[in-house]
Amino acid sequence: MQIIFVVLAAAVAIWLFKQPVFWVLVAVLVAIGVIWFLVTKDEREAAERDREAELESARQRFHNVIEGHADELARARNQLIKRDRYGVEDKEPWRKELEYFLNRVLMPALEEYPDHVVAHVTETLVPHIDDMLASRADRLQSAVGYRPDITPMEYETLCADILRRAGWSARTTKGSGDQGVDVIATKGAWRLVVQCKHLARPVGNGAVQEAVAAKLHEEANVAAVVSNAGFTPSARQLAKTTGTLLMHHTELETLHQKLSQSKMG
Repeated sequence: MQIIFVVLAAAVAIWLFKQPVFWVLVAVLVAIGVIWFLVTKDEREAAERDREAELESARQRFHNVIEGHADELARARNQLIKRDRYGVEDKEPWRKELEYFLNRVLMPALEEYPDHVVAHVTETLVPHIDDMLASRADRLQSAVGYRPDITPMEYETLCADILRRAGWSARTTKGSGDQGVDVIATKGAWRLVVQCKHLARPVGNGAVQEAVAAKLHEEANVAAVVSNAGFTPSARQLAKTTGTLLMHHTELETLHQKLSQSKMG
């Protein structure tokens, strides 16, 4: 490259020696411009590569955060999106949950990147989050055999079936004299009582109260309320106080693993 510059400079110098002053000045300015362009080309290309690498790193961080919480988000989507009697979806509760996740989890994970990188990533990827999670939500539901038109009795059977496939010895109480228990299951040192609620609205704290009473009656060491829907704030508060699990039915598959890692029982 240096040899080429020397040859070009020599040729230009010979040519300039024979030209009027005006053209000499023009040629000098053009030469300076060409030299500047050639000298800074590598710097510009390096800066562009750095920018693209930073964007790719931020995109990867974005996807990693979403994937790390994908099952929880998919379950929340299943619980929070409801259809009215006319089949019209109400997505507002889910939009609020997703906004909370973006503000409290996703954006803090991108804090180390410049503002223009975060803006680009969020503008291009955030609009597609719901579609990504809709597919995950459908797969979770299909994997356990759930369907929206299931009856309350069938829902109890479904919960027991999920537990059995996960290695539990589980049975339904068939609703007679159940003392607030729909499913009783055991695995190892764990004895579990479950309240199953298939509803079109969030479950209230009445179900938590029944689960707590059932736990005492059945001498169990774990009580859970399982639902396709979400839970009211009062139900969550009471569950936290009493140590009752509030679950989506798709979480039953990994319940034993979570219990084994916890300090319950």
